[in-house]
Amino acid sequence: GQPTTSFVDEAAASFRIFSADGSEMPILSGHSSLGVAAALTARTGAREHLLSSAYGEVAMTYDGERYEVAFPAAEAGAAAGGAPLVAETALAPLLEALGVAEQTDAVVA
Repeated sequence: GQPTTSFVDEAAASFRIFSADGSEMPILSGHSSLGVAAALTARTGAREHLLSSAYGEVAMTYDGERYEVAFPAAEAGAAAGGAPLVAETALAPLLEALGVAEQTDAVVA
């Protein structure tokens, strides 16, 4: 992956992720989002954060041992005026490559 920089607006409870060339990332970055969660937890002491992004709301939690980020579903992001996370035409091949027969919620540990 490419290096990214995350900008958090605490007052607006939002964040944006930019690539090394200065352009805003066209997708949410998992590593960058985890970094945002860790930085906010260290800065504020709060273990739960709900931030808006171009793709919808992103929930971030810390349980004392690990961070967890819950990304918005593609439909929710599009409904909120954001871009879909995965183009509909790319969804079927992606699910097939993952060995998933149908679209479901997934947890990655």
